[in-house]
Amino acid sequence: MEISSWSDDLVTLGINAWAPAGPAKVGMEEDAGRMEVVGHDDQLSKAIGRRGQNVRLASQLTGWFVDILTEAEESEKRQEEFNERTKIFIDALDIDDVIAHLMVGEGFATISDIAEASIEELVSIEGFDEDISSEFIERAKNFVAIDAENIEKSLNKLNVNDDLYSFTSLSK
Repeated sequence: MEISSWSDDLVTLGINAWAPAGPAKVGMEEDAGRMEVVGHDDQLSKAIGRRGQNVRLASQLTGWFVDILTEAEESEKRQEEFNERTKIFIDALDIDDVIAHLMVGEGFATISDIAEASIEELVSIEGFDEDISSEFIERAKNFVAIDAENIEKSLNKLNVNDDLYSFTSLSK
């Protein structure tokens, strides 16, 4: 039987479940009910536990899905996400890769993030002035509006009921 220190804080509880192999990093996606644990490469087997017992324990304690990654896997995953976001920004906003890299590097994850940003937020990015920032926000707003129209058309074409579409546990 495993013993783990209790905490009302899910992050602390999740970390405690990995003792004695302390994780390098724990990421939580509250909306998705997922915990991503990055273990030190040399302690990964200890973190997982015999036949995955530590993973099961952490999942049972938190009620969340637990994903274990090595530091190398986590780095590769982050690089892939960075590249995907960059490509989306290049295609959607008709910008070059340097500007897209800057935006992703500044923490913009979606086109909607840019559409909802203030000019001041974008101006704080090196090389961006008010005109450029305003232009990118306008492009993002146009893209989001066109994307929403296309989704609406597709839903209507497929005869998707509005109740189903607005169901809160479904993602768009």
